[in-house]
Amino acid sequence: MEIISKLEKAANIHNSVKEYIKPFIKENIDTFTICNLIEDKIRILSPENSLNNSIAFPTGISLNNVAAHYTPTKNDSH
Repeated sequence: MEIISKLEKAANIHNSVKEYIKPFIKENIDTFTICNLIEDKIRILSPENSLNNSIAFPTGISLNNVAAHYTPTKNDSH
């Protein structure tokens, strides 16, 4: 049962972050900023003692013709 509880917590965080980020998605915002907002919100919603603040991998993002799982750097202009 513990795994189900953990999966439910992860799903709740995912859904909360998804709703949180929607207002920020605008034409002139860059992908690096979007990813940082997402990761910051995950850290806020995650338990304090979670491994890597609940960030397993850098946030992946897709924009237009860029394939999924792209991780922007702070120098990206997308």
